[in-house]
Amino acid sequence: MKVGLIAAATATEFGDPEEINSQLVRAVSSEPQLGLLSLASVLDGHGDTAHLVDLNRIYFEYVASNNTPKINGFARAAAQVIVTSYADLYGFGSICSSYPLTVRIARAVKELSPASIILFGGPQASVVDTDTLQAFGFVDLILRGEAERSLPLLLDQLVGDRRLEEVANLTYRRGSQVVRNPNAPLILDLDSLPLPAYHLLEDFGEMKRIPLEVGRGCPFACTFCSTNDFFRRYFRLRSPGRVIADMRKIAAA
Repeated sequence: MKVGLIAAATATEFGDPEEINSQLVRAVSSEPQLGLLSLASVLDGHGDTAHLVDLNRIYFEYVASNNTPKINGFARAAAQVIVTSYADLYGFGSICSSYPLTVRIARAVKELSPASIILFGGPQASVVDTDTLQAFGFVDLILRGEAERSLPLLLDQLVGDRRLEEVANLTYRRGSQVVRNPNAPLILDLDSLPLPAYHLLEDFGEMKRIPLEVGRGCPFACTFCSTNDFFRRYFRLRSPGRVIADMRKIAAA
């Protein structure tokens, strides 16, 4: 299956031209989202094709070509770029601040590619999964929490018998009823995950620094933050040996 992975937008929080063009905003917005790179690597090992879409890059190009850029206009412009991958399934990452924009873009993608499957994931979608499916009929599925284990299982069911009830972490519709499957176990051994698919980054060879995932989770339960639910307040680390091995692989690429 061909899967489009769309990173949650962060640069769209800036509308002032001076802010948008500042080196700090550009640098922060250019940081790759490791969660999607990890999923892309897992999908590659599963025999699927992953296509990454960087909404921040599209936003900067959109702002540069519009005298009066508007979010609704950007949602349509972003969707037009996204559907050029001709994916069977579009997976949207989500964070709280840009969730309304994610919904708008997903709606536009569904209008342009009605046969495709719209999947939401990430911290924000995970905590408002039922409400999202009840409110937005164009969102087909929501995969809660970490997805390196559950996403390949979901793809197998989508091309197979479609026994969605067997996919842990999945929220979906059965007729008019929203069904919420049980949670999957957390991935305790982060060393078991493959190296993120850095090679899919458009400017990988020109990057002066590369982020590494050395751990996941947060032990706290801040009421304003969705990650405590996403990671269930469980903190894990990769082994030092694995981190060093990843650094050497990146340096040699």
